[in-house]
Amino acid sequence: MHGMYAENDGAWGDGQAVEVRFPISDTELPEGLSQEEQTARLKADRETWPWLGGEIVGQCGPDEWEVAVYDERLAQLEDGSPAPAGTPGEDLRYPTCYRDSSEIREPQPEAGKPFSEMTGDELRAAVGAGVPGAARAYAQTHRVLCAHADQDGRAAHWLEPGEKCPDVVLARLDADLEAGQ
Repeated sequence: MHGMYAENDGAWGDGQAVEVRFPISDTELPEGLSQEEQTARLKADRETWPWLGGEIVGQCGPDEWEVAVYDERLAQLEDGSPAPAGTPGEDLRYPTCYRDSSEIREPQPEAGKPFSEMTGDELRAAVGAGVPGAARAYAQTHRVLCAHADQDGRAAHWLEPGEKCPDVVLARLDADLEAGQ
């Protein structure tokens, strides 16, 4: 184990863009339901939840991953209140959930074709069209230039397919430590 996460078996890589079913609003359960009835109701409701974009945070155990769900409708401020439109990205907090492999899928472009089945040209077109997850999918199979816009390009370097920029990973760890996570 590495911290709270198990050794990742590679089925869904850390940092990989994915989609999971997640409710846009809290599900209200009527009072008086038995535990069994509550469980059955939540299971049935889950199948109606929309598929939302997210990212694998880490593998928690055999066939279980923690997923951050990035949807603006779910964004909150640090105090837990809904984030108003126009809130800077660094001030947004998103929910996480735990899902097994049957509840995780590759991001689906609008045409419904999985990124893994797209050609390089199709992926580049999806990136250019701003399809969520397309840039990450492209970077999994192609070399990309990591330009470090935050440093005006001074530390630009090439990343091999699937490689993550160590500077970004370290910055993320620093931010998590600062936030007490």
